[in-house]
Amino acid sequence: MVALVGTYPPIHCGIATFDRDLKTALEEAGLPVRIALIAHPEELDRVRAPEVRWRIPKTDRPAYRALAEALSREAETVLLNHEYGLFGGPEGAWVLEFAQALSTPLVTILHTIFPEPTPDQARILRTLARLSHRVVTMAESGRAILTQTYGIPPDRIAVIPHGIPDLPYPDRAALKRALGLEAGPLLLTFGLIRPEKGLETVIQALPRVLERHPNATYVIAGATHPYQRRAHEEAYRESLAALAERLGVAHAVRFYDRFLPEEELRQLIGAADLYLLPYPRLGQITSGVLSYGFALGKAILATPFLHAKETLTPERGVLLPPNDPAAWADAITELLDHPERIEALSCAAYAYGRRLTWRTIGQRYRELLAQPMPLSA
Repeated sequence: MVALVGTYPPIHCGIATFDRDLKTALEEAGLPVRIALIAHPEELDRVRAPEVRWRIPKTDRPAYRALAEALSREAETVLLNHEYGLFGGPEGAWVLEFAQALSTPLVTILHTIFPEPTPDQARILRTLARLSHRVVTMAESGRAILTQTYGIPPDRIAVIPHGIPDLPYPDRAALKRALGLEAGPLLLTFGLIRPEKGLETVIQALPRVLERHPNATYVIAGATHPYQRRAHEEAYRESLAALAERLGVAHAVRFYDRFLPEEELRQLIGAADLYLLPYPRLGQITSGVLSYGFALGKAILATPFLHAKETLTPERGVLLPPNDPAAWADAITELLDHPERIEALSCAAYAYGRRLTWRTIGQRYRELLAQPMPLSA
């Protein structure tokens, strides 16, 4: 049995969705999976899925060792999701106490790899890699950073991309009609809202876009990130709304201020003409939002963060500088002026996504787990 350690729906975060989809993919590949949940204390009781066998509050330091001891007795392999904010302690350092106490083979999936880490971030990742039998990065650029910046031996690193659902190519016009968004071009950014999304760049670009395409609508879909809400409530979203008002484009900006159910999210993404990822931080090694754009064949515009730079060739996407509204306005307008270019980008993105479906990714993980594991250091 594989123990998958992380978070899980209905908790609202990308790793929860990732774990749900990876669990399903592993089981379809023939591997039984149970979930070990680590979450804020107030979130633990929300997760009632029967596949969740173990659960600990992230704030309970002794519980990390107790969880490791339980998994050592019951699991054949442990798949650990690593994101610094997922665990307790400075920079999530308590995850090391879990890894040190674990005696069953450990494979760690790295969701964040900082190209320029702080000393604590570097120490934690290096130690976790040393305690793991394998580490998984979701991008080739991650392999290079792990070897060059963190000194991790190449034979401990596997590259397995972020999976995507296997979905039919969408009929944008029909979906826009169904959603009542058929009045003009639809621009979309989705995901948990926080300043790292760079959404102000697109709002600042809208005045020039609307000069040429006055019926365009920019939809920002997603709830505020739970960590952002705890610290600052809705300050970032409110600042975006105020910016749109000041620029005279509030009529063209719609906020879907909630965590969208899967079917509604797929309809909205499918309806979008342009799929925008204006992220200002360029060290992001993987993005489930970007991966979803491949699943539904989107014309993707993104900053050159690592995952985007690696996957968005000129044939399947457009890379733009961060914090540059003029460049974004030019690119958006150029594409809206040439719908045939939008269609070409969409088809190329969808074709690329066929190699990333969860069925394929589940088989890749099965093959990895079947390999002899080198001893952890």
